[in-house]
Amino acid sequence: CPTFLRMSPDERFEFCVQRRVCTKCTRGVHPVAECRYNGKCWTCQGEHHSLVHGEKVLEAEKKTPVTNASIAAT
Repeated sequence: CPTFLRMSPDERFEFCVQRRVCTKCTRGVHPVAECRYNGKCWTCQGEHHSLVHGEKVLEAEKKTPVTNASIAAT
């Protein structure tokens, strides 16, 4: 979606969290732990999609393992 791509990484992350979209594949409404996407962030090799790599996702990953439920709680 062009609108999604124009957002900053932190805005994309918030968009995914608010809509319960997986932050690992950015395509499905499922927990990250159940995601079948095998890719990693190209920037840091983290368990999130490169499109959402930013300060907010890095902070969330430091606190707890990345799942949609754990991110939504932050």
